[in-house]
Amino acid sequence: MTYVKATAVLPEALIQEIQKYVQGETIYIPKPDQTHYKWGTRSGSRKLIDERNASIKY
Repeated sequence: MTYVKATAVLPEALIQEIQKYVQGETIYIPKPDQTHYKWGTRSGSRKLIDERNASIKY
């Protein structure tokens, strides 16, 4: 995971508001649900494992 400096991407007013709650800590801001991919869907790993599991089952 790479880190991005807040001052590079957020407006100063928003940074000041966040600083009311968190100072000098690392915080995680998740992606919106509609942009989140399930594990392995982008790389194709999920499909390979599903196919393997299906062949073992039958």
